[in-house]
Amino acid sequence: MENSKVDKNLIFDKILVNTYSKCIKRIDLPVAHEILSTNLVAFFNSTYNYAIEIYPEEYKFSSNPSFNENERKILQQFYGV
Repeated sequence: MENSKVDKNLIFDKILVNTYSKCIKRIDLPVAHEILSTNLVAFFNSTYNYAIEIYPEEYKFSSNPSFNENERKILQQFYGV
C-alpha cells in the first residue's frame, strides 16, 4: 500500500468494507462483544483470527477500487455520510 499510486483512503475503505463483511458472516453478537471486551482489545488473542483475516494480495489495485451499493451502505454506517 505504501508504494501504490492508488488513493490510499479508498484502499483503506475497501479493507474496512471487506473485513466488516467477513466478520458479519462469521461471528454473532456475543462473540463480537467478547472480541471487543477490554481484556481482548488490550491483548492479542489468536482465537478470533478467523473473523478478521486480511490478505494483502486482495488489495493490490492498479486503479482506484470501486464499491457496489452494499459496500457504500456499509461505509455510510461507518462514516455517517
